[in-house]
Amino acid sequence: MISLRLHCIIFFLLGVALPLPSLNAGYVRPNTDVAFFENELLTLDKDQRSEVARELSAVTRNFPGSAATTPGVRARAMAVALMLDPTNREAVTSNGMFGNGLNSSKVEGYKSYKALVRDFERLARYLNGNDANEQDKRLGIMMADLVWRLAPQSEVGQGYQEVLDRGEGMDWTNLISPQVDQVEESKEDADEGVDPFGYLREEEDRAEESDGDNPEETIDLSGSEDGEDEMQKPDDGENSGVDESQGEEDTVKSLVREKLIAGAKPKARFVRVATMVSPPAMGYMSELTFLDMRVMSTRTTREWVDGERKRVENPVGADEDFSPYPEGQLASSEVYMLRVMDGMKNLQNEYQGWPKGCLAQVTSERYGGVSGSLGALATLVGVDALVRDLDIDPNVIVLGSFLPDSDMLTGHLELAPALLRFDKRLHSSVKRVVVPSAKADLYCNILAAVDSEIALHFQIIAVDSVREASELAQTSVGDPYKEAIAEFEKIQALEMRFDELIRNPHVQEKLASIIEKFPQHVSARVLLKASKMSPYGTLSEQESVDVLAAMIRPFAHMLEYELDAIAPSDAKAECQKFLDRLYKARRNTSRSVSGVVLTADEFIEDLLDFVSRNNRTTNSAMQKYDDAEEKFKALEAQFSKFNVELRW
Repeated sequence: MISLRLHCIIFFLLGVALPLPSLNAGYVRPNTDVAFFENELLTLDKDQRSEVARELSAVTRNFPGSAATTPGVRARAMAVALMLDPTNREAVTSNGMFGNGLNSSKVEGYKSYKALVRDFERLARYLNGNDANEQDKRLGIMMADLVWRLAPQSEVGQGYQEVLDRGEGMDWTNLISPQVDQVEESKEDADEGVDPFGYLREEEDRAEESDGDNPEETIDLSGSEDGEDEMQKPDDGENSGVDESQGEEDTVKSLVREKLIAGAKPKARFVRVATMVSPPAMGYMSELTFLDMRVMSTRTTREWVDGERKRVENPVGADEDFSPYPEGQLASSEVYMLRVMDGMKNLQNEYQGWPKGCLAQVTSERYGGVSGSLGALATLVGVDALVRDLDIDPNVIVLGSFLPDSDMLTGHLELAPALLRFDKRLHSSVKRVVVPSAKADLYCNILAAVDSEIALHFQIIAVDSVREASELAQTSVGDPYKEAIAEFEKIQALEMRFDELIRNPHVQEKLASIIEKFPQHVSARVLLKASKMSPYGTLSEQESVDVLAAMIRPFAHMLEYELDAIAPSDAKAECQKFLDRLYKARRNTSRSVSGVVLTADEFIEDLLDFVSRNNRTTNSAMQKYDDAEEKFKALEAQFSKFNVELRW
């Protein structure tokens, strides 16, 4: 009886002295009864294992408000730490604190979030190296998973994302409770949202992290007064504001006009403009290329001289307008030549005058040509740069064309799927992508519904004229573009998982601010639209049809044009990528187009079965080709009901 009373008293006192586990804490202690790897078979010795366990404890306790303090990351980190060193003091203490919902004290000696993440990155690489054994690799995939959660934009984080995309990521099912991740998902709707780097606002943490090594310390989404003043400060006495910028625009036109009236010729210089080419032999799968342009006073032609065809340099007529002079296969592209001539009207109308007596020689680095529907605007940007003596950045991609027999800038149907060709690994040097504003809504819809992460890695900005495109393509961008670009770069620099980033209220507020000041920022519009997408029926019926048609059109040409020119491995990869994206698009398109989605899936499956064969001439291969053609005809019939063509 006395023993029972004593136990009741002790239990009561413990309940008062120690806080009970919080029902809202979200943390559930990991299960480490069955180890995922064998400690003694690791290449890490005992001291090294203990140090890693201590570092994992530090990253989850020392940086409140960071990605490391979410229940999911803490549970995974503690699972690894306790398997590495079951008796590690810091790991055992951390697990107890988190499990009881206590405020965690900091682990001494660790002040830099960034340094800890770098250590985890190095360890993940080491454990996944060529000399690693099976147990090392088991620990390695766990560390790579943690790095992906802590710093998704890092090299290891991006590499692990590819592993996840293949469905080969770490399976935590037997180690952690699914509750730790469910809590994080439910908080998105229940909370106002956490400033991704809000803990930097706290004086104590700010003082402790004053060494500037925390990766999140340099990012301030809310902006500071000093930063805003600096951003708005005119450069070299130039005016700012809507009315003043209009005056500056008129001044630029006036100066150019005076120069042209005076008969001044462009300097003899070289300009390189980046754009894209969509060769028919590749099924119109767009790839990057460059246009090289030079001011020339002579025109190169091929003429018969003494019975031989030779290159002859003929002087440009004194009264001949300065205009692009394509060479090689560029000159044989009728569509390209026509669209460039249409664009010349746009540029000449800007300045109401034009230099004479010289020309702009145009050559292309790749395939000997570019598509008229993608490269015409880039050509005119080069011409404008030569006239105004602008420095063009070759890492800015310029895409767009002009309406036939018109100087109106437009985005051809080929441009929308071209945006899906951008890859952060292959095109990491790209700074901006300039597109016409005429079809900006379609660009927003296709990226938001299919692959919105492209918009985070590439600043896509719409323009209404050649002159605007030239301003954005310069090495040094001025107002009104400068501020919008700088603000978006803050979002790009955030070390957050993409789905968490776009749903963070502070990020959404920043995106809305960018759009309000600069509505032509397509990337900001895409991310904000993607953040608000519901699982089904987000796009209207017509928007859904337009997006699906844009996705399918390149494969319609793959079916028709020189399939033998496409390597089986490349064709297979393109088809597989389409199927992955179609799955994403299906969730964000109207249910009324579900029949179109199903037929598109069947069409690509049959096409994939055909194009992936090394020998495409067998009876079975040709049968698959016929099946794909039949499915495509069915697709055309479905799209015709919406008055949409699948041909360019």
